[in-house]
Amino acid sequence: MPRIPTLLTLALLCASAPCQSSLADLRARFDRDREELVRERQGRVSFQDFKAMAERHAGLLESWLGDASGADAINGRLLLVNIQADIGREDAARDTLRALDAAAAPALELAAAAELAGRLGMGTERESWIDAAVGKDAPFEERMALALFLMTRLVEVDRGEAIFDAALAAAEDDEARAHVLWYRATAVREREDLEEGAYEKALDELAGKFPKTYWGGVARDRRAAFELEVGSEAIPFSGTTLGGDVVTLAAYRGKVLLLDFWAPTALRGRSTHRELTKLVAEYGERGFAVLGVAMDEDADAVKAAAKAEEKTWPHVFDGRGLRADIALRYGVEQVPDYVLVGRDGKIAAIRIFLQDEYGVRELRDAIERALRADG
Repeated sequence: MPRIPTLLTLALLCASAPCQSSLADLRARFDRDREELVRERQGRVSFQDFKAMAERHAGLLESWLGDASGADAINGRLLLVNIQADIGREDAARDTLRALDAAAAPALELAAAAELAGRLGMGTERESWIDAAVGKDAPFEERMALALFLMTRLVEVDRGEAIFDAALAAAEDDEARAHVLWYRATAVREREDLEEGAYEKALDELAGKFPKTYWGGVARDRRAAFELEVGSEAIPFSGTTLGGDVVTLAAYRGKVLLLDFWAPTALRGRSTHRELTKLVAEYGERGFAVLGVAMDEDADAVKAAAKAEEKTWPHVFDGRGLRADIALRYGVEQVPDYVLVGRDGKIAAIRIFLQDEYGVRELRDAIERALRADG
């Protein structure tokens, strides 16, 4: 099956600058088209099918760019280049990319343009756009994301390290320094040129140097999450639900708790909520409870999805998306994911997959065992 564009470039850019609804709607249309094509062909998409669909998307984008401006124009142009390159229209992709307004483009968009330039053999433009990206004034989060992009996607390790070093030198307190080291550890994890265990070392360094900071605590917990297995002490947490209530792991002592990591946009999780509802109805009176961890940035979207899917249990929400606090501590980066904690506060089941009958049966058996333990 040919490689279908993941639209990763657009996803990255939307993380640094809000995308206008018109561009988001266009992207959603492309996603729907792709899903419908895969469904119609039962997963057997030919290259010709893919190319015809991508050509239509490219035509729509080309027309749409005529009226676009600002961040939309930049992000849409990069998306068009990505699609053109994927279907072999490399000359058109180069022309589209050369029309980028480098002076108006923010740092991350320039880095993404540099990556595309490298893919298209545009060495001079690649270097020029990297220089421009590094020279842009940008907020802290964007500078850290740029350093990560440089060290991983562009393999410009020295330039990325220079950004981290400058941020450490400018940091005014341990909390700020710990935040920089968190980003540096993330870059270490994504690098393929380092020895095994480099990420764990980076987390240990952060937790050891700044144990009293927020990010030092997260590093300590994430390091512990790597070793979690049945019988391990669950990682403590505290969070605020959509209803404004503060919940902690300690408050569930004596119950069997399922942590339900989810997001409204996670298609794979939509078939499992019915099974969770059945489990709550079946085991709730015996001490089984579910706590959702909503990994999204839009509270209204979370509330609407929870209501539509009848996820009636409480949901912790902090608006940080995939960087939700509890998810960071438990090392959860994709949804859906589940962790079962026993009455004694120890892990009763982990790495649970509810995508088939076997997974549901496995969870049911784990709940039964946990409920029988200690009464």
